Amino acid sequence: MPNRTQDNMLSVDVHHQLNEHLLLSLSAEIPMQGVCAIFGESGTGKTTLLRSVAGLFELPDASIKVAGEVWQSERTFRPVHKRSIAYVMQEDNLLPHLTARKNINYALKRRLNNFSNDFWSLDSTKNVIDMMGIEHCLERLPEQLSGGEKQRVALTRALLLKPKLLLLDEPLSALDDARKEEILPYIERLKLLSDTCILYVTHSKRELARLADRVLMVDRGQFTLHENVSEALFPSEQALTKEVLLEARVKTKQPEWGLQDLAIGDLSIRLKDNNEPIGSKVRLCVAAKDVSLNLAKPEQSSILNLLPASVVSLHPMQDKFTVDVRLDIAGRPLWASISRYSANEMNLRPGLELWAQIKAAAIMA
Repeated sequence: MPNRTQDNMLSVDVHHQLNEHLLLSLSAEIPMQGVCAIFGESGTGKTTLLRSVAGLFELPDASIKVAGEVWQSERTFRPVHKRSIAYVMQEDNLLPHLTARKNINYALKRRLNNFSNDFWSLDSTKNVIDMMGIEHCLERLPEQLSGGEKQRVALTRALLLKPKLLLLDEPLSALDDARKEEILPYIERLKLLSDTCILYVTHSKRELARLADRVLMVDRGQFTLHENVSEALFPSEQALTKEVLLEARVKTKQPEWGLQDLAIGDLSIRLKDNNEPIGSKVRLCVAAKDVSLNLAKPEQSSILNLLPASVVSLHPMQDKFTVDVRLDIAGRPLWASISRYSANEMNLRPGLELWAQIKAAAIMA
Protein backbone atom coordinates (compact mmCIF):
# COMPACT_ATOMS: atom_id res chain seq x y z
CA MET A 1 0.00 0.00 0.00
CA PRO A 2 1.49 3.37 -1.00
CA ASN A 3 2.25 6.02 1.58
CA ARG A 4 -0.79 8.23 1.22
CA THR A 5 0.32 11.80 1.80
CA GLN A 6 -1.01 14.93 0.09
CA ASP A 7 2.07 14.86 -2.14
CA ASN A 8 0.99 11.65 -3.86
CA MET A 9 -2.79 12.02 -3.90
CA LEU A 10 -5.45 13.51 -6.12
CA SER A 11 -8.04 15.03 -3.80
CA VAL A 12 -11.47 15.86 -5.23
CA ASP A 13 -14.43 17.27 -3.32
CA VAL A 14 -17.43 18.09 -5.51
CA HIS A 15 -21.09 18.51 -4.63
CA HIS A 16 -23.03 20.30 -7.35
CA GLN A 17 -26.55 20.11 -8.78
CA LEU A 18 -25.90 19.80 -12.53
CA ASN A 19 -29.59 19.81 -13.40
CA GLU A 20 -32.92 18.97 -11.80
CA HIS A 21 -32.24 15.26 -12.21
CA LEU A 22 -28.50 14.97 -11.51
CA LEU A 23 -26.54 15.83 -8.35
CA LEU A 24 -22.79 15.38 -8.88
CA SER A 25 -21.29 14.21 -5.60
CA LEU A 26 -17.76 13.01 -4.88
CA SER A 27 -15.34 13.24 -1.99
CA ALA A 28 -12.27 11.05 -2.53
CA GLU A 29 -8.50 10.83 -2.36
CA ILE A 30 -7.00 8.87 -5.23
CA PRO A 31 -3.36 7.69 -5.30
CA MET A 32 -1.29 9.44 -7.97
CA GLN A 33 -0.23 6.20 -9.62
CA GLY A 34 -1.76 3.53 -11.81
CA VAL A 35 -5.15 3.62 -13.53
CA CYS A 36 -8.30 4.84 -11.79
CA ALA A 37 -11.27 3.97 -13.98
CA ILE A 38 -14.37 6.15 -13.85
CA PHE A 39 -17.14 3.70 -14.62
CA GLY A 40 -20.86 4.12 -15.18
CA GLU A 41 -23.62 4.52 -17.72
CA SER A 42 -23.76 7.42 -20.17
CA GLY A 43 -25.14 10.67 -18.81
CA THR A 44 -24.18 10.03 -15.17
CA GLY A 45 -21.46 12.69 -14.83
CA LYS A 46 -18.25 10.86 -15.80
CA THR A 47 -17.05 13.27 -18.47
CA THR A 48 -18.23 16.29 -16.47
CA LEU A 49 -15.98 15.19 -13.61
CA LEU A 50 -13.04 14.65 -15.96
CA ARG A 51 -13.50 18.05 -17.60
CA SER A 52 -13.65 19.75 -14.21
CA VAL A 53 -10.36 18.11 -13.18
CA ALA A 54 -8.87 19.29 -16.48
CA GLY A 55 -10.06 22.86 -15.92
CA LEU A 56 -12.31 22.81 -18.98
CA PHE A 57 -15.42 23.13 -16.83
CA GLU A 58 -15.58 25.05 -13.56
CA LEU A 59 -17.85 23.47 -10.99
CA PRO A 60 -18.89 25.95 -8.29
CA ASP A 61 -17.59 25.24 -4.78
CA ALA A 62 -15.41 22.34 -5.97
CA SER A 63 -12.04 21.56 -4.39
CA ILE A 64 -9.33 19.88 -6.49
CA LYS A 65 -5.77 19.28 -5.27
CA VAL A 66 -3.12 17.43 -7.26
CA ALA A 67 0.01 16.24 -5.44
CA GLY A 68 -0.39 19.03 -2.90
CA GLU A 69 -1.05 21.74 -5.51
CA VAL A 70 -4.39 23.55 -5.34
CA TRP A 71 -5.99 23.55 -8.79
CA GLN A 72 -9.38 24.72 -7.60
CA SER A 73 -10.74 26.00 -4.32
CA GLU A 74 -13.09 28.68 -3.06
CA ARG A 75 -10.48 31.33 -3.96
CA THR A 76 -8.44 29.63 -6.68
CA PHE A 77 -9.03 28.39 -10.20
CA ARG A 78 -5.97 27.34 -12.15
CA PRO A 79 -6.65 27.65 -15.92
CA VAL A 80 -6.34 24.57 -18.08
CA HIS A 81 -3.05 25.64 -19.72
CA LYS A 82 -1.47 25.89 -16.27
CA ARG A 83 -2.51 22.38 -15.23
CA SER A 84 -0.06 19.56 -15.84
CA ILE A 85 -2.48 17.35 -17.76
CA ALA A 86 -2.83 15.52 -21.05
CA TYR A 87 -6.32 14.83 -22.36
CA VAL A 88 -7.17 12.09 -24.89
CA MET A 89 -10.78 12.00 -26.04
CA GLN A 90 -12.90 9.62 -28.11
CA GLU A 91 -11.65 11.34 -31.25
CA ASP A 92 -7.89 11.50 -31.73
CA ASN A 93 -7.86 15.35 -31.94
CA LEU A 94 -4.72 15.42 -34.09
CA LEU A 95 -4.01 18.55 -36.15
CA PRO A 96 -4.94 17.47 -39.69
CA HIS A 97 -2.25 19.53 -41.50
CA LEU A 98 0.65 18.15 -39.45
CA THR A 99 2.32 14.75 -39.67
CA ALA A 100 2.22 12.45 -36.67
CA ARG A 101 5.77 13.52 -35.74
CA LYS A 102 4.92 17.23 -35.99
CA ASN A 103 1.74 16.71 -33.95
CA ILE A 104 3.90 15.26 -31.18
CA ASN A 105 6.52 18.03 -31.46
CA TYR A 106 3.86 20.76 -31.44
CA ALA A 107 2.47 19.48 -28.16
CA LEU A 108 5.96 19.31 -26.64
CA LYS A 109 6.65 22.94 -27.61
CA ARG A 110 3.42 24.04 -25.94
CA ARG A 111 4.49 22.28 -22.74
CA LEU A 112 7.83 24.09 -22.87
CA ASN A 113 5.96 27.41 -22.87
CA ASN A 114 4.00 26.58 -19.73
CA PHE A 115 6.13 24.20 -17.67
CA SER A 116 9.74 23.46 -16.89
CA ASN A 117 11.93 21.82 -19.52
CA ASP A 118 11.29 18.38 -18.03
CA PHE A 119 11.24 16.04 -21.01
CA TRP A 120 12.16 12.54 -21.89
CA SER A 121 15.70 12.05 -23.17
CA LEU A 122 16.07 11.29 -26.89
CA ASP A 123 16.68 7.63 -26.10
CA SER A 124 13.66 7.48 -23.78
CA THR A 125 11.49 9.25 -26.36
CA LYS A 126 12.49 6.72 -29.01
CA ASN A 127 11.72 3.92 -26.56
CA VAL A 128 8.21 5.30 -25.98
CA ILE A 129 7.62 5.62 -29.73
CA ASP A 130 8.86 2.08 -30.29
CA MET A 131 6.74 0.62 -27.49
CA MET A 132 3.66 2.44 -28.80
CA GLY A 133 4.33 1.04 -32.27
CA ILE A 134 4.15 4.29 -34.27
CA GLU A 135 7.67 4.58 -35.73
CA HIS A 136 6.39 3.49 -39.16
CA CYS A 137 3.77 6.23 -39.38
CA LEU A 138 5.52 9.33 -37.99
CA GLU A 139 5.80 11.02 -41.41
CA ARG A 140 2.14 10.44 -42.32
CA LEU A 141 -0.71 12.92 -42.04
CA PRO A 142 -3.67 11.95 -39.81
CA GLU A 143 -5.86 11.22 -42.84
CA GLN A 144 -3.33 8.55 -43.86
CA LEU A 145 -3.56 6.75 -40.51
CA SER A 146 -5.99 4.06 -39.35
CA GLY A 147 -8.21 4.74 -36.37
CA GLY A 148 -5.96 2.64 -34.16
CA GLU A 149 -2.81 4.40 -35.37
CA LYS A 150 -4.37 7.82 -34.70
CA GLN A 151 -5.17 6.88 -31.12
CA ARG A 152 -1.67 5.47 -30.58
CA VAL A 153 -0.17 8.75 -31.83
CA ALA A 154 -2.52 10.68 -29.52
CA LEU A 155 -1.54 8.48 -26.55
CA THR A 156 2.18 8.84 -27.35
CA ARG A 157 1.81 12.61 -27.58
CA ALA A 158 0.00 12.68 -24.25
CA LEU A 159 2.57 10.50 -22.49
CA LEU A 160 5.57 12.48 -23.79
CA LEU A 161 4.12 15.61 -22.18
CA LYS A 162 4.96 14.01 -18.81
CA PRO A 163 1.70 15.20 -17.23
CA LYS A 164 0.81 14.74 -13.59
CA LEU A 165 -2.59 13.53 -14.77
CA LEU A 166 -3.36 11.65 -17.98
CA LEU A 167 -7.07 11.95 -18.68
CA LEU A 168 -8.55 9.38 -21.08
CA ASP A 169 -12.22 9.99 -21.96
CA GLU A 170 -13.53 6.76 -23.50
CA PRO A 171 -10.56 6.64 -25.91
CA LEU A 172 -11.74 3.36 -27.51
CA SER A 173 -15.44 4.08 -27.95
CA ALA A 174 -15.10 5.32 -31.55
CA LEU A 175 -13.19 2.18 -32.63
CA ASP A 176 -14.54 -1.16 -33.80
CA ASP A 177 -13.85 -4.30 -31.75
CA ALA A 178 -10.75 -5.26 -33.73
CA ARG A 179 -9.16 -1.82 -33.26
CA LYS A 180 -10.05 -1.87 -29.55
CA GLU A 181 -8.17 -5.14 -29.12
CA GLU A 182 -5.27 -3.56 -31.02
CA ILE A 183 -5.11 -0.50 -28.72
CA LEU A 184 -5.68 -2.11 -25.30
CA PRO A 185 -2.14 -3.55 -24.96
CA TYR A 186 -0.68 -0.10 -25.70
CA ILE A 187 -2.79 1.51 -22.98
CA GLU A 188 -1.53 -1.18 -20.61
CA ARG A 189 2.01 -0.18 -21.54
CA LEU A 190 1.37 3.40 -20.38
CA LYS A 191 1.68 2.18 -16.79
CA LEU A 192 5.05 0.62 -17.58
CA LEU A 193 6.39 3.70 -19.36
CA SER A 194 5.39 6.29 -16.77
CA ASP A 195 4.30 6.73 -13.17
CA THR A 196 1.65 9.26 -14.29
CA CYS A 197 -1.78 8.94 -12.68
CA ILE A 198 -4.32 7.91 -15.33
CA LEU A 199 -8.03 8.71 -15.03
CA TYR A 200 -9.85 6.48 -17.52
CA VAL A 201 -13.53 7.10 -18.29
CA THR A 202 -15.37 4.03 -19.61
CA HIS A 203 -18.67 2.19 -19.56
CA SER A 204 -17.03 -1.07 -20.68
CA LYS A 205 -16.63 -3.75 -18.03
CA ARG A 206 -13.99 -5.45 -20.18
CA GLU A 207 -11.81 -2.33 -20.33
CA LEU A 208 -12.31 -1.76 -16.61
CA ALA A 209 -11.35 -5.32 -15.69
CA ARG A 210 -8.33 -5.27 -17.96
CA LEU A 211 -6.85 -1.87 -17.13
CA ALA A 212 -7.96 -0.54 -13.76
CA ASP A 213 -6.06 -0.57 -10.46
CA ARG A 214 -9.02 1.07 -8.72
CA VAL A 215 -12.40 2.36 -9.81
CA LEU A 216 -14.75 5.27 -9.23
CA MET A 217 -18.23 3.81 -9.69
CA VAL A 218 -20.87 6.37 -10.58
CA ASP A 219 -24.62 5.99 -10.29
CA ARG A 220 -26.70 9.03 -11.24
CA GLY A 221 -23.92 11.43 -10.26
CA GLN A 222 -22.97 9.69 -7.01
CA PHE A 223 -19.33 8.53 -7.09
CA THR A 224 -17.89 5.80 -4.87
CA LEU A 225 -14.19 4.86 -4.83
CA HIS A 226 -13.35 1.13 -4.79
CA GLU A 227 -9.78 -0.09 -4.27
CA ASN A 228 -10.77 -3.65 -5.20
CA VAL A 229 -11.76 -3.87 -8.87
CA SER A 230 -13.25 -7.36 -8.53
CA GLU A 231 -15.54 -6.35 -5.67
CA ALA A 232 -16.61 -3.24 -7.58
CA LEU A 233 -17.51 -5.22 -10.69
CA PHE A 234 -18.93 -8.26 -8.94
CA PRO A 235 -20.27 -7.33 -5.48
CA SER A 236 -20.81 -10.26 -3.15
CA GLU A 237 -24.54 -9.63 -2.88
CA GLN A 238 -25.01 -9.81 -6.64
CA ALA A 239 -27.35 -12.70 -7.45
CA LEU A 240 -27.34 -15.27 -10.24
CA THR A 241 -24.40 -13.81 -12.19
CA LYS A 242 -21.64 -14.01 -9.57
CA GLU A 243 -18.21 -13.64 -11.08
CA VAL A 244 -14.74 -12.96 -9.71
CA LEU A 245 -11.50 -11.57 -11.07
CA LEU A 246 -8.42 -13.60 -10.20
CA GLU A 247 -4.93 -12.11 -10.46
CA ALA A 248 -2.57 -14.51 -12.21
CA ARG A 249 0.86 -14.65 -13.83
CA VAL A 250 1.85 -16.46 -17.03
CA LYS A 251 4.18 -19.24 -15.90
CA THR A 252 4.91 -21.59 -18.81
CA LYS A 253 3.77 -22.31 -22.37
CA GLN A 254 2.82 -25.53 -24.10
CA PRO A 255 2.89 -24.50 -27.78
CA GLU A 256 2.28 -28.02 -29.07
CA TRP A 257 -1.17 -27.93 -27.41
CA GLY A 258 -1.84 -24.19 -27.72
CA LEU A 259 -2.00 -23.89 -23.92
CA GLN A 260 -0.36 -21.82 -21.19
CA ASP A 261 -0.01 -22.37 -17.45
CA LEU A 262 -0.94 -19.50 -15.15
CA ALA A 263 0.04 -19.15 -11.49
CA ILE A 264 -2.59 -17.98 -9.00
CA GLY A 265 -0.42 -17.71 -5.91
CA ASP A 266 0.79 -21.26 -5.31
CA LEU A 267 -1.97 -22.73 -7.47
CA SER A 268 -1.90 -23.29 -11.23
CA ILE A 269 -4.53 -23.06 -13.95
CA ARG A 270 -4.22 -24.08 -17.61
CA LEU A 271 -5.92 -22.09 -20.38
CA LYS A 272 -5.75 -21.42 -24.10
CA ASP A 273 -2.59 -19.50 -25.04
CA ASN A 274 -3.55 -15.92 -25.95
CA ASN A 275 0.10 -14.93 -26.61
CA GLU A 276 0.69 -13.15 -23.32
CA PRO A 277 4.46 -13.08 -22.58
CA ILE A 278 5.84 -15.39 -19.88
CA GLY A 279 5.96 -13.49 -16.58
CA SER A 280 3.19 -11.06 -17.53
CA LYS A 281 0.31 -10.42 -15.14
CA VAL A 282 -3.24 -11.15 -16.26
CA ARG A 283 -6.72 -11.08 -14.79
CA LEU A 284 -9.07 -14.01 -15.14
CA CYS A 285 -12.83 -13.62 -15.04
CA VAL A 286 -14.51 -16.77 -13.68
CA ALA A 287 -18.30 -17.01 -13.56
CA ALA A 288 -20.14 -19.11 -10.97
CA LYS A 289 -21.91 -21.06 -13.72
CA ASP A 290 -18.49 -22.26 -14.97
CA VAL A 291 -17.47 -23.86 -11.66
CA SER A 292 -18.49 -27.37 -10.58
CA LEU A 293 -17.76 -29.06 -7.25
CA ASN A 294 -16.48 -32.51 -6.28
CA LEU A 295 -16.01 -34.07 -2.83
CA ALA A 296 -13.25 -36.35 -4.17
CA LYS A 297 -10.50 -35.50 -6.61
CA PRO A 298 -11.71 -36.50 -10.09
CA GLU A 299 -9.46 -38.63 -12.25
CA GLN A 300 -9.01 -38.30 -16.01
CA SER A 301 -11.47 -35.45 -16.39
CA SER A 302 -11.73 -33.43 -19.61
CA ILE A 303 -11.91 -30.32 -17.40
CA LEU A 304 -8.27 -29.29 -17.05
CA ASN A 305 -8.48 -27.03 -14.03
CA LEU A 306 -8.96 -28.58 -10.62
CA LEU A 307 -8.30 -26.52 -7.50
CA PRO A 308 -8.55 -27.38 -3.78
CA ALA A 309 -11.18 -25.21 -2.12
CA SER A 310 -13.20 -24.82 1.04
CA VAL A 311 -16.81 -23.74 1.47
CA VAL A 312 -17.25 -20.29 3.01
CA SER A 313 -21.03 -19.84 2.78
CA LEU A 314 -24.16 -20.96 0.93
CA HIS A 315 -26.70 -18.59 -0.63
CA PRO A 316 -30.07 -20.01 -1.77
CA MET A 317 -31.41 -18.21 -4.83
CA GLN A 318 -34.90 -16.81 -5.34
CA ASP A 319 -35.88 -19.67 -7.65
CA LYS A 320 -35.54 -22.00 -4.59
CA PHE A 321 -33.78 -24.65 -6.70
CA THR A 322 -30.33 -23.05 -7.07
CA VAL A 323 -27.64 -22.41 -4.49
CA ASP A 324 -24.65 -20.10 -4.96
CA VAL A 325 -21.67 -21.38 -3.01
CA ARG A 326 -18.92 -19.01 -1.94
CA LEU A 327 -15.54 -20.74 -1.90
CA ASP A 328 -12.04 -19.95 -0.74
CA ILE A 329 -9.09 -20.99 -2.93
CA ALA A 330 -5.75 -20.12 -1.34
CA GLY A 331 -7.23 -17.01 0.26
CA ARG A 332 -9.06 -15.90 -2.90
CA PRO A 333 -12.84 -15.88 -3.42
CA LEU A 334 -14.56 -18.09 -5.98
CA TRP A 335 -18.26 -18.81 -6.61
CA ALA A 336 -20.04 -21.93 -7.84
CA SER A 337 -23.69 -22.04 -8.85
CA ILE A 338 -25.21 -25.51 -8.35
CA SER A 339 -28.62 -27.07 -7.81
CA ARG A 340 -30.09 -27.20 -4.31
CA TYR A 341 -30.42 -30.96 -4.81
CA SER A 342 -26.65 -31.31 -5.40
CA ALA A 343 -25.84 -29.13 -2.41
CA ASN A 344 -28.07 -31.34 -0.24
CA GLU A 345 -26.63 -34.60 -1.62
CA MET A 346 -23.06 -33.36 -1.01
CA ASN A 347 -24.00 -32.08 2.45
CA LEU A 348 -22.28 -28.78 1.70
CA ARG A 349 -21.55 -26.63 4.74
CA PRO A 350 -19.09 -23.90 5.75
CA GLY A 351 -15.60 -25.27 6.32
CA LEU A 352 -16.04 -28.33 4.10
CA GLU A 353 -12.97 -28.99 1.94
CA LEU A 354 -13.57 -30.13 -1.64
CA TRP A 355 -12.40 -29.69 -5.24
CA ALA A 356 -13.49 -26.90 -7.59
CA GLN A 357 -13.41 -27.60 -11.33
CA ILE A 358 -13.17 -24.49 -13.49
CA LYS A 359 -14.78 -25.24 -16.84
CA ALA A 360 -14.02 -21.87 -18.42
CA ALA A 361 -12.25 -18.63 -17.63
CA ALA A 362 -11.88 -15.48 -19.70
CA ILE A 363 -8.52 -13.71 -19.76
CA MET A 364 -9.32 -10.02 -19.29
CA ALA A 365 -5.76 -8.72 -19.34
